[in-house]
Amino acid sequence: MPAEPRETTRLEAINASGITITNNGLEHLVGLEGVYHLDFTNCKYLSDEGLVHLANVRGSLLELELSGCPSISSSGLPCLYGLSRLQYLGLRDTPGIRDRDTALAALLGALPHCQIGS
Repeated sequence: MPAEPRETTRLEAINASGITITNNGLEHLVGLEGVYHLDFTNCKYLSDEGLVHLANVRGSLLELELSGCPSISSSGLPCLYGLSRLQYLGLRDTPGIRDRDTALAALLGALPHCQIGS
């Protein structure tokens, strides 16, 4: 046991905007319970398959930016329903989301306190 207590570093926000992050990269969110902001703007390799890993930060995540992610579709959006603390969700320029009105209505039903930027 160390003689002095260590300060721990707590990661609160990740800005991965425009980088080459993949679905497998989101697996590394495990154990990051304090993350409140994730920005994946223009991450072209991020798809519906990766959204399931966001459950790892559902207890703390307040803001999620997915704008400009062309591989996010309507099929993946139900993975976000469990993010009950989410206050903002960015979905601008996401051509994979078909029938936007229906998809956004379902999101608002599941996340009534969330503002959706579309």
